[in-house]
Amino acid sequence: MDRPWKWTLIAAGCLCVGLGVVGALLPGLPTTIFLIGASWCFTRSCPWLEERLLKAPIFRPFRG
Repeated sequence: MDRPWKWTLIAAGCLCVGLGVVGALLPGLPTTIFLIGASWCFTRSCPWLEERLLKAPIFRPFRG
């Protein structure tokens, strides 16, 4: 994979994560689709970022 494409995917993934965080805090803004997009971008560009995304405590299921 060439470097510009890799950095573009990393930037897009970070943008999707940011929108996902905002969506987790604000009602009405979807969260799931942004996190799926971020995971897709990170899988293709930087797998360790995807691993960090999957382990982030803000996106874990709520356990009451």
